[in-house]
Amino acid sequence: LKAVPGVPLWLVTTYDGGETNRQFDILVNGRTLATVELKGGQRNRLVELTHEIPAEILQSMSGGLLTVKFLSKGTGRTGSLHGLRMVKGPVPKADE
Repeated sequence: LKAVPGVPLWLVTTYDGGETNRQFDILVNGRTLATVELKGGQRNRLVELTHEIPAEILQSMSGGLLTVKFLSKGTGRTGSLHGLRMVKGPVPKADE
């Protein structure tokens, strides 16, 4: 994913809200951005999470590229990813 230094950037991920017992890290350029725990409770719905990518991660990018990885914690699985997008600028609203 391409990024521009100095411009705020957000990672927006979408998961199945009914999934339970899922705990995993989101890594950007090898650094942990967030630890996510999906507990279910929103069956038949998609859940959207938004994480700001810190300036120090953006400054470490090579050639404007960011690599996003999902790493399961323990012996579990990551959540089923239904969407991933990058949003530039101020914090995105839920309906953007």
